Amino acid sequence: MGKGYTHPYHTEDAPLFMSTYQQMKMLFEAVGPEQVSPHYESLSRSRRGVIFFCLYLEIVGAISALGGYKFNDQLEAMMFNH
Repeated sequence: MGKGYTHPYHTEDAPLFMSTYQQMKMLFEAVGPEQVSPHYESLSRSRRGVIFFCLYLEIVGAISALGGYKFNDQLEAMMFNH
């Protein structure tokens, strides 16, 4: 039996439905390749944007998981803006 129908916009690089594997693959592509030399710059220096962005998302998620934003207007405004 031959290959079934495939949507014209569905490709391996840009699938119609994203799985967890594809999301992690996109994240690793955003982080970039490994460093050429450990003496060039440290990991925290070269990837600080990605590290701080992930840390920021974890902090916002932790605040929302703890429920602290319901009792603090400033945190509630921060959560609803995101």
